[in-house]
Amino acid sequence: LCYNYSIIVIIDYFMKRRLFSPREIILFLKKLARGAILWGKLVMPILLGAWFFVLGPAAQAGQTILYQENFNSGHAAGWQEQADSSAVWQVQCGKYNLKISDYNVGASSIYQNGFSWQDYSFSFDIDLNDGVDRNVIFRRQDDNNLYSLGLRGFWRYAPDDTPVIYLQRCYQGQCVGHNYWNYFAAYHFNDNKSALNHETAHFDIQVIGNRIKVYYNQVLVIDWQELNDNYPKFGTIGFSGWTGGGAVDVSWDNLMVKT
Repeated sequence: LCYNYSIIVIIDYFMKRRLFSPREIILFLKKLARGAILWGKLVMPILLGAWFFVLGPAAQAGQTILYQENFNSGHAAGWQEQADSSAVWQVQCGKYNLKISDYNVGASSIYQNGFSWQDYSFSFDIDLNDGVDRNVIFRRQDDNNLYSLGLRGFWRYAPDDTPVIYLQRCYQGQCVGHNYWNYFAAYHFNDNKSALNHETAHFDIQVIGNRIKVYYNQVLVIDWQELNDNYPKFGTIGFSGWTGGGAVDVSWDNLMVKT
């Protein structure tokens, strides 16, 4: 509308002052039209490209990285480990590794500087070398208030329900979703019984308000939304494992938490 209005003003200006003949005005408008085509095909793409080049990184810079770790230092700084004697936490080959050999033993490690985090994305690489029960913890306030993403490999006593990726929630001591008979949000590998074992995978957990999305190798596998207010609303991250279904060997790397 503004462009057309400008053309009318220009024509009116030239006609009233008799600066150009009607034929000259028509030639002028043809040149203007060709210029508009050139603008649309050449100039505008260049300007748009420059806009994305300059402002694109600025838009990404709007995201805040709360925590980033690749363990290349050889240490798991800021992590508090809890384990029985047969469970070993260690940084090995630039990865944070947990090995548990004895049966019915659990171990966990909690990052100590993220208890105030609320809405965030938590991404990481994981080597699922061995075991059945491996877990990723997020929005953890304490043992009674947390979310956990279970990465359960094939278990011969639950062949129809494993392998599976599932959510567990603990709120004020009431925990649900950790048993295969009461999953409330889960993704089953019905056609791939070797999934989540002897593989390296990438996960991205996005927890915003009352909604949780889980991506496994860039594929959305869980999209869960809480229906009431009884859920953890902030908290840190962590890892855990348990040998109820077999020895555990798992490593994490390339952690990133961002808003």
